[in-house]
Amino acid sequence: HLRPPTHFDFSNNKMPLTVLSWNLNRKSMEKIKDINQLAMKQNPDFISLSEVDLPANNGTVPLHINGYSSILPKHRTRNLQGMMNVVRLIVLIRNELLNNVTVRTDLMSESFPTIWIQTNDDPKINLCFFYRLWKDDNSSRSIEDQQSRLNILFDQFRYVSTTSKHIIAVGDMNIDSNKFNDRTYYLK
Repeated sequence: HLRPPTHFDFSNNKMPLTVLSWNLNRKSMEKIKDINQLAMKQNPDFISLSEVDLPANNGTVPLHINGYSSILPKHRTRNLQGMMNVVRLIVLIRNELLNNVTVRTDLMSESFPTIWIQTNDDPKINLCFFYRLWKDDNSSRSIEDQQSRLNILFDQFRYVSTTSKHIIAVGDMNIDSNKFNDRTYYLK
């Protein structure tokens, strides 16, 4: 599920950005060596990791990548396969960039896993990293519950779009595009 790095270059922006996204398929600890090698080889500014499924303790997770700091969403899954306080999404940011960006916790929600980061350059670029869950601790797989959770993400997009012209969204929507036209496929 590894996507190649994407480079975003805004002509007026002093900070071109390289973003990499990878669904780890719940094998975070098994892939630390691979993540480190990829970070060293590609040197992306941001690495979005979905389905990390790691417990968070005091705002940290047991995943450390050389030269990067971990940013966690506010959202936590309370109980996942016997683990408590689990994060499903992590964004790694190159340490050299920490003074050039602001983590926008004011935009994040405990009800939907997103991580918002804003560049400090002018014009400001807002990056949204997200992970769409089929079901959450307090909801079901029903279409209504899924739509309710997606509305949280869309509300965040609407709000940010009133203050910024530049939004980059990177995420895992958990949609099987091969089954999207299949009327019997219930998880759309």
